[in-house]
Amino acid sequence: MNLENKSSRVLIQELKAVATRERELLMQVLHYLREVEIRSLHLSMGYPDLYAFAQNELGYSCGAAYRRISAMRLLNSVPQVAEKLQTGELHLESATAAQSAFRKEDRRRRDAGEEKLTVQEKTEIIQSMVGKSTRQAEHILFEKLPEVAPPAEEKTCALADQKTLIQFVASPELIEKLEELKNLMAHQNYDGGMDVLVERLADMALRKLRPKESKKAAPLKSPAPGVQTQSQDRTRYIPVAVKNTVRLRDGSQCTYRDPDSGRICGSKYGLQFDHIQAFSQNGPNTAENLTLRCGPHNRWRAEVENLN
Repeated sequence: MNLENKSSRVLIQELKAVATRERELLMQVLHYLREVEIRSLHLSMGYPDLYAFAQNELGYSCGAAYRRISAMRLLNSVPQVAEKLQTGELHLESATAAQSAFRKEDRRRRDAGEEKLTVQEKTEIIQSMVGKSTRQAEHILFEKLPEVAPPAEEKTCALADQKTLIQFVASPELIEKLEELKNLMAHQNYDGGMDVLVERLADMALRKLRPKESKKAAPLKSPAPGVQTQSQDRTRYIPVAVKNTVRLRDGSQCTYRDPDSGRICGSKYGLQFDHIQAFSQNGPNTAENLTLRCGPHNRWRAEVENLN
């Protein structure tokens, strides 16, 4: 693109027009993302969530994906946000901060047995943020929702030597627990480094939680004719040995595969045991009939089966 021959006046005029089109395109992206989520297209394509879809399928960075998905979900509860984003009166970063604060406030109120934020309350807060810079908008959120507006968001950042900076806001209770653990494990972590402490705790948790090879159980004997057995009273209980076998076979990850692209979800978060032949259709609790699914894919598969 050669802009050198354009006059300064024309350059600024065209830049403003491009910026307007950029905001219009942003609104289109948000509406498309909402429709993808409504149709669960990201799940059918083998992605565990909308964030992975936006990063891998659309090429957004982690932060860019987070901001657009947050703004899209804010639109669902406060439709007036669309106009303010399109005119530029409300910045994308401000909408992201508002959605994060609203979500946390709703969670806090739920835990306290209180009613969630109303659409009117959210609309009034958004209106007070219109025309403000991102920093000013964040200050407004801190004033309106002081109990849930943290000084910094949880994030990770890649560093040199394949290291990663991890940042999050810790409650007083968590800090107290970490300090107690630091004291108890001082013989293994004399300098008290938080990174060493967390690594030690991760090692301890993994030794306990990782699936282990199980000895093959002896084959069950068939009951005598006419004899009532407990197997006739079906239960959803899955023996530990069977769970370990499934985890090892599936690599402790979601095995959902997109039939079109062949993409495997691979999520390792919140895994659940899913019956290949549904339990309601007499599917047995055997390793051959069980597979690992992440929560979103397990629920989505059940919804699809119910529709069919």
